[in-house]
Amino acid sequence: LSDLVFPSHPKSYNPSSVILFNTDKNPSFVGTFAGFYLPLKQYTIGEKIKRKACNGGTFGFEGAYFLNQHWGVGGQVNISNVNYILDGDQRIEDTSNLLSAKLGGYFSQSLYQRLYFMAKALCGYTYYLNINNDVFDNPKSGGIGALAGINLGLRAKQYLDFKIGLDYEIFPSPVKEISNMNALVLTGSANIRF
Repeated sequence: LSDLVFPSHPKSYNPSSVILFNTDKNPSFVGTFAGFYLPLKQYTIGEKIKRKACNGGTFGFEGAYFLNQHWGVGGQVNISNVNYILDGDQRIEDTSNLLSAKLGGYFSQSLYQRLYFMAKALCGYTYYLNINNDVFDNPKSGGIGALAGINLGLRAKQYLDFKIGLDYEIFPSPVKEISNMNALVLTGSANIRF
């Protein structure tokens, strides 16, 4: 953005000037990510109460160790906040905070020069840090969840990558009447290669 605002100044970053070496090295990484939840369906509790998962956010850390150029193992730890709409009314107290830890497999494929594709399939446990008992009669403390995602990555520098991604996540419902909930998660991340 600064290059656009001050066009007469030298470019602060020119991708073509960054020389990447050892590009065939295993793409192991560790980094941080943030995401935004997009609900996929509406849920009904009992006979009258309709609950719809609304938007929410997530933040966490992720890493993977690759055994070769394509396949690796790793996981992520994240904390999330999901808002709820009950009978068309959204209130600030109708939220849940979740802590998740997942492990699984990763796949990476170079596309063009600095661009690469990455996919993952993870499974783990989700724990509810808080549940509003005035809204949910039979709360659960947590349960097993799973995640499948795809990412498009850009190698900005030798050891620095940026990724955008789309995940499909299944996580436990906070109430016993519903076993699981699902959502799409839009993510962005910054990673260090090693």
